[in-house]
Amino acid sequence: MIAKLSRKIILLITSTIIITFIISGCTYQETLSQTTGVISGKININPEKRETVPFKLAQPTNSSDINFYQMNTAAVDPAAYIIKLKQNVSENYLKTEILHNKGMVIRKISTDTYKIDFQSREAVVGLSENSLVSYIEPDYPVHIQSIPGDPEYEKQWNLKMLNLEPVWDLTQGSREVVVAVIDTGILPGHPDLKNNLVAGYDFVDNDNDPTDNATSFSHGTHVAGIIGAVTNNGVGVAGVNWQVKIMPVRVIGSDGSGGYSNLISGINWALEHGADVINLSLAGSFDSRSLGDSIHNAVSRGISIIAAAGNNGKTPILYPAEYPDVISVGAVGPIGQVSYYSNYGPDLDLVAPGGDSTEYNTPYNTILSTSGYLNNSGKPVYEYSWAQGTSMATPHVTGIVALLHSMGYTDPYYIKYLLKSTAVDLGPEGEDSRYGAGLVNIAGALNLDVPVDSNITGNKTVESSVSNPVSDIKIFTIYADSEQLKQSSTISRPDPEGNFILEAPPGSWQLVAWLDRNINGKIDSEDYVAVQNVTVKTGQETPTINLE
Repeated sequence: MIAKLSRKIILLITSTIIITFIISGCTYQETLSQTTGVISGKININPEKRETVPFKLAQPTNSSDINFYQMNTAAVDPAAYIIKLKQNVSENYLKTEILHNKGMVIRKISTDTYKIDFQSREAVVGLSENSLVSYIEPDYPVHIQSIPGDPEYEKQWNLKMLNLEPVWDLTQGSREVVVAVIDTGILPGHPDLKNNLVAGYDFVDNDNDPTDNATSFSHGTHVAGIIGAVTNNGVGVAGVNWQVKIMPVRVIGSDGSGGYSNLISGINWALEHGADVINLSLAGSFDSRSLGDSIHNAVSRGISIIAAAGNNGKTPILYPAEYPDVISVGAVGPIGQVSYYSNYGPDLDLVAPGGDSTEYNTPYNTILSTSGYLNNSGKPVYEYSWAQGTSMATPHVTGIVALLHSMGYTDPYYIKYLLKSTAVDLGPEGEDSRYGAGLVNIAGALNLDVPVDSNITGNKTVESSVSNPVSDIKIFTIYADSEQLKQSSTISRPDPEGNFILEAPPGSWQLVAWLDRNINGKIDSEDYVAVQNVTVKTGQETPTINLE
């Protein structure tokens, strides 16, 4: 008893505990089964029920106008449509007898196909019932994927591993999102960072200048560039976010260490000064009640905190990554294998590119980002450097969380659940101590049908698409919030036999099974839809649900 009491006293008075920024990660100690319930059942397609779409909502809504949250495949001009006729008619007949002068023929695409500009959406209603019309559909856009024009982007294997190009088509971030980089400070004049910075603070020197005074390598500058280097500016590297605000908070001195008190002060300062997301590419070996309380306070107030698992190459992961409120991150190299230095354990949440210098079968094996140092005259030297560590893996996840914020996802607990439930499974089947839930996968979180590099998944097979119509069905729960429908769970797909399992948070929801037959991202008269009310209880499985 005395020994235990002495240990507690030592922990309470240890203001000199060292945080070494080997960049370790934090993990979520609760399993999904402790925070969610399970919905299971079977879905069957019945084409004979297509006359009326059986979709009933908690509030009156026109089903053809529903845009499910983050489920649109592309933006579509509602005025531009393609109409295909069953036989040749004159253009004048098309205008007067079929379009009834409510649409303008833009051009003839082929013998019996035209592009039409309608005066209103109402003018389109009923055209598909015309005996001369084979079909009518929106004039969907086609475009190249967003690819940064930064000269060093080709060397950034880490961004390509995360399939960010199709994600950048949807969002490149937002200047309304503020990410606090609590680290060694930053070189604020770096040309690939300065336009993305907001005011910060220095808890080492206790002033308003969080400049990193390192004379060899600015760790904080390297981390910040991964999250949000100024992108597509023809200079240097690309960041996970093209648009974001970085808040530098200095808690680590030039010797690479600092006290827990600095870290706690930094977290509290970021919380009070508008941070949405906090990156902690640092780690300590000891649990601390005061640090844990500051972490929990920030997350409970809506801030996502992402932390490094540690670079000791052993178990367990370090603090603050070990705290359950944090998203803990380990590292993988270019081929998706866990990096030799990455700490591991049952509480690891995710892995991300951190580099591995022992992998010689790729041209680049560590992480290139913004960097620099102060020379002998105290003048900043701006450069780009290669580095590896869970410190580098963590800002990849932080950057992805910032992208999710720009898309409207802001709840830190849901973000953690979303990223873990959509991660690319690596290593042994299911969650494991080396990879956690797997490689962070924002394309999967946003329900983009993007294939995963087979070099990463190794012997695991990841299907990017399926030909069985039943397996194309999306199953999820929704709730009504004012006039906008939002998902309350991630999306599941049934197996080829129609059996499905879906994890959802506790509550009363509407279970939706949706086959988007015309692939326009909306529920409309062409689709197959089934809806059923369902109540989810924590840690429990619902009775088997049959949907048709």
